Amino acid sequence: MSSNKSIRQNGFTKVLLNLLLIVPLVTLSFHLSLAYLNSKKSIQTEEYLYDYREIYASHLQFRKWWGTDSLLLFSSKKYYWAVLKYERADISDQTYAGLNFLASFFNKLNARNSQVRMAYYGDSGIEADLVTQTLRDSLQKNFGGTGVGFLPITSRDPGYRQSINHYFSNLWRWESLENPSPMRKNPGISGNAYYTTQNDSIADQTAWISYRGKSFSPRTTTFPTLRFFYGKNESTGPNGNLAWEINGLQQTENLAENELLNEIRLFDYPVSQIRIKAGIPSSLPVYGCSIESETGVIVDNFALRGIDGSRLIRIPTNLLKEFQQKLNYDLIVFSYGLNVINPARKDFSEYEEKIIRLIKHYRSAFPEIPILLIGPPDKGIGNPGNIVSDPSIPRITKVMRKAAIKSETAFISLYELMGGNGSMARWVEKERPRLASTDYTHFNYEGADIISQQLLHIFLSETASLNKRAFN
Repeated sequence: MSSNKSIRQNGFTKVLLNLLLIVPLVTLSFHLSLAYLNSKKSIQTEEYLYDYREIYASHLQFRKWWGTDSLLLFSSKKYYWAVLKYERADISDQTYAGLNFLASFFNKLNARNSQVRMAYYGDSGIEADLVTQTLRDSLQKNFGGTGVGFLPITSRDPGYRQSINHYFSNLWRWESLENPSPMRKNPGISGNAYYTTQNDSIADQTAWISYRGKSFSPRTTTFPTLRFFYGKNESTGPNGNLAWEINGLQQTENLAENELLNEIRLFDYPVSQIRIKAGIPSSLPVYGCSIESETGVIVDNFALRGIDGSRLIRIPTNLLKEFQQKLNYDLIVFSYGLNVINPARKDFSEYEEKIIRLIKHYRSAFPEIPILLIGPPDKGIGNPGNIVSDPSIPRITKVMRKAAIKSETAFISLYELMGGNGSMARWVEKERPRLASTDYTHFNYEGADIISQQLLHIFLSETASLNKRAFN
C-alpha cells in the first residue's frame, strides 16, 4: 500500500511539476510570438488586426478562467497595447500625393491674368457649399475673382448655404444622379437637370428662381455676371423665354439656340440680386446658372448626396466636352469614399476599379486637365463614450491612393489631414468649438473651414514652390 501511495504521490508531483513548467513556457511563447509579430510592422496588414483582437479577447477570457493574470508580464502587456492601438493600414507608397500632376493649375494661378476654374465634386460632405465656400473665398482673396460659381436651380435646403441666398418656386422638377436608377434624360455637368412643371395655359403659373448676394465675404455681396445654361428641347416646339428683373428693371429674351448645350448671359455689371422667370416648356432641360467674374478663381460646388462618385460616368462625354468649351476648367476634384464604408469589409478593390473608370471617363472629356482625388475623412463608430474610427476608412484611403497612383492622379487624404485614427472623435468631443456633427461623420462649418484652410495651405505651398523654381 505504501508503495502504491508513493507511486501516486510521485506521479502527482511529476504532473504538477510539468504543469508548473509547461504553462509558463506556453504563455511566454505566446507573448513572445505576439511581440515578434508586433515588431514586424512591415508585414502587418488589416487582416492581422482582427486576428490579434480575437486572440487578445480569447486570452482575457482564458486568464479570467484560470487566474493566470499574474503570468502576463508588463512587457507583454505593452505589446498587447501596441497591437490594439495599431490601426494604420500598411499602405503602399503611403506618402504619395502626386501634386506634380497639378502643375498646370498652379502655374495658371501664379499667372493671375485669366479666369482659373475648378470643378469640385463630392457627396454630402460638401453639401451647402461646405469646404468649397472657404476654399473659394481664400483663393479669390489670394489670386483674385468674385462670385460663387455654378449654382443649382433648386436645392434640398437652400437656407443652409452661407455663400448665397437662393429661392425658387415649386414649379420645378428635379432629376439627379442621387437617384440610384438611371435618369430618364441627360444630367448636366453637376449631375442634375431641371424641368418646369407649370401649366402653359395659366399665365401666372411660371417657374422662377431668385439669387441674392450674402455678406459671407466681400466677394459674395454682388454678382459680376450671371450665365444661364440649358439643353436641347426634346420637342419640336419653341424654347420659350427668360424674363428677369434687376433693380426694378425688367428684360425678356427668347431662348433661340437649340444645341446640346446652350448659354444666355443675363448681365455684365455688378448687381446684388436677380429674379428670373422661366417661361419655357417642360421638355427643355435646364442645367443651372453661374455667377462669376471674368478673371480670378471660380470654384464650382457639385455636391451629390449619398453617392460614391461612380455614377458620374452617366454624364455623357459629349455633353461634358460641351461644358468644357464654355466653362474652361483648369482642375477637376473628386472628393468621395464616405458612402463606401463598411466596417466588416476588408477588400475594397472593386471601388479602386470604379475610381479608375471615373478618372478615365473625365480624362476623355477633359484631356490635359489635371484631376485631384480626395479621400474620405475619418468616421467614428461605437457607443457613446467609446467612439473609435471605422476600420474601413484607412482601407478605402488605401485603394483610392492606389487608384491615384495607377492613373497618375494627385491624391490628398482627408483622414490623414484630420490626424488619422481617432481624429473624428477628437473633433467632436475634444475640440472647442466642436468641428464635426454628433453623427461622427460630417464636418460642421468650423470643421469644414479647417479642412479648406489645409487644402489652401497645400495649394499655396505648391504655387510658391513653382514660383520659386521659375526664378531660379
